[in-house]
Amino acid sequence: CGMCMLQFLQPVPLLHVHCCCADCRQGRRWAASMGGPPMQQAVTMVYYFANDLAPLAPEVLSRLYRVKLRDEGKTTRLVTNCCHSILAIDHPYYDQNVVSVHSDACDLVAGHLAPLSRIFSDGWVAEEDGDMPPSTARLEDSDAMWVKFATIIKSPVRNARGVRLQDIFARLPPVTILGL
Repeated sequence: CGMCMLQFLQPVPLLHVHCCCADCRQGRRWAASMGGPPMQQAVTMVYYFANDLAPLAPEVLSRLYRVKLRDEGKTTRLVTNCCHSILAIDHPYYDQNVVSVHSDACDLVAGHLAPLSRIFSDGWVAEEDGDMPPSTARLEDSDAMWVKFATIIKSPVRNARGVRLQDIFARLPPVTILGL
């Protein structure tokens, strides 16, 4: 709806992958069920940005909340209460270096970056998800791709000028556990 936006101070995506995991789909389905952006397809288009964001004004912070799918979940999603867009996602694996954004869970404006690979292919259930789209199926999911993925994800932020997603989280109410 445009009421809440994140500005990445390093706006060029570092990485783009096609994620086939059930948790990404479940999070996007939940947001859509709340009135958020509809799921375009079962595959999640994930973009990773340096964890360097412009500070948010209090009126924007008042429109945001955090969710986890379940109590033991590791992924924390930043969600708007106006249109239920998922603006950003954090996971401990990222070591506060990157922020992930699902391109169909919000109105992502970013430069084009070809996908590096597909990830979590074992999470794809054809009976539920249908055939994997050819654009995803042709991408590699291998140990070699995981090494490339980890190299990018684990690289510390350079020349940071803003705040980290975790700083924004610290200014919000406690995480809501969805119990999915």
